[in-house]
Amino acid sequence: MPENITIDLRLWLTSGIGKYLQNVVPTVLKRFKSIHFTLLGDKDFLDTLDWPSNVVSIKNFDSPIYSIEEQYKSLRVIPKNCDLLWWPHWNIPIFYNGKIVTTIYDAFHLRIPRSFKNLFKNIYTKLLFSYVSKKSLLTFTLSKFSKNELSELTKINIKDIHIINLAVDEDWFNFQPFKNQINSPYIVYVGNVKPHKNLITLVKSFIEILDKIDHKLVIIGKKEGFISGDKEVQKFANLYPDRIVFTGWVDDVEVKNYVANAELMVFPTLYEGFGIPPLEAMACGCPVLVSDIPVTREVCSDAALYFNPNNISELSKLIEEVLNKRNQNDLIISKGIARSKFYSWESASNKTVNIFSELFSKMDNLK
Repeated sequence: MPENITIDLRLWLTSGIGKYLQNVVPTVLKRFKSIHFTLLGDKDFLDTLDWPSNVVSIKNFDSPIYSIEEQYKSLRVIPKNCDLLWWPHWNIPIFYNGKIVTTIYDAFHLRIPRSFKNLFKNIYTKLLFSYVSKKSLLTFTLSKFSKNELSELTKINIKDIHIINLAVDEDWFNFQPFKNQINSPYIVYVGNVKPHKNLITLVKSFIEILDKIDHKLVIIGKKEGFISGDKEVQKFANLYPDRIVFTGWVDDVEVKNYVANAELMVFPTLYEGFGIPPLEAMACGCPVLVSDIPVTREVCSDAALYFNPNNISELSKLIEEVLNKRNQNDLIISKGIARSKFYSWESASNKTVNIFSELFSKMDNLK
């Protein structure tokens, strides 16, 4: 068993990756009491959290993700006595020669390379993934879909890819909604505004049936930052400011409240590694429409209604149908609650611990 493990926690406060780290890392720390852990990230913030006694060091590491700076600064903060480095993203330190474990959430930047419009960033991404293939002892990912994507698009051995599903936080199930500032029934979308999230299809579908429904469309997230090709969304939304509402950034409680009060969630994404918003909506009894793509079929099973994410009219008709039959949605709602309970952080954490235990045994045998 390794004596010293270092974990990069710079993404602790982000939405998807952050939730994974917040729920899985503490269990790993507590279960391997004899191992000394060093944590990297925002030291001022990490120092405010309650860590077990085997966290022996917290080092400040604030280099931007994907930057050249993180490559050379990481070598300064990783302890010399580090036996294993857990890097929860694919931006691994390529000049580090020790043992590495990675978590890769999806293969989006390989499957859709135009997501980085900069040629250098595309080349750099491929370089980093090639080093993950060479250096990582094992790789965690979030779904069967992502495992297959990584196997197809990288040289990572499929036997070394382990699935750790995300899960819904318990407070989603017991959340008691309260009145918010939306004064009419509404449809909700939760997510960022990058093109692969396909928000434009939802906006156009909604506009197509404006005169047939009384609902608003509430988009939870920043209105600013339409920097990646989706300025079209803002253009259409500006035509109907009384019906399309951007909340801007809101905290976790407000997100839950917006979702719990919604009559419908729509998740029009074109690509995901897992996709947690539909499960969160299901947990508080909100019916969900999701893109008919492999990963949503895997995650949502029969607990959601599916649509072709490239067919605006199909989505319009489905939205109208579900809203007009909202008193008949009990079955899909009950299936949704059950499906969201299928995944748990306890299961994800225990599986992570078991995989690490197997790895540690192999490392001991190689000594």
